[in-house]
Amino acid sequence: MADRELNKATVRRFLDDVSDDGEVDLIDELCTQDVINHAARPDLQNGIESFKTLMRSIHESQADRHWTEQHYVAEDDLVIVYGVREGYWRAASFRGVSTPNPGQIATELAHMLPSPA
Repeated sequence: MADRELNKATVRRFLDDVSDDGEVDLIDELCTQDVINHAARPDLQNGIESFKTLMRSIHESQADRHWTEQHYVAEDDLVIVYGVREGYWRAASFRGVSTPNPGQIATELAHMLPSPA
């Protein structure tokens, strides 16, 4: 049970500090070197440096976006987050969903954390 709470806290820290606040250097602490982001475009899906590049780009283009609601479910090494983001969206869509400017988007994210050795 404690691992689930620790995993949720790790994902929450990532979403709050990296995704919302742009503290991209925390990725070195929160992610493994072989991190995979399946939602990213193909050239930015694999590896920690690609992930940092992606997160910098997202934060620079949408610096005012932030989570207004988050719900966490954890099982073993998987954490699912349902949340609502708010901000000014410069892109016409997010994962195929039209984005209002400014506005809110509901989204689901899945995070798999490495199992302890």
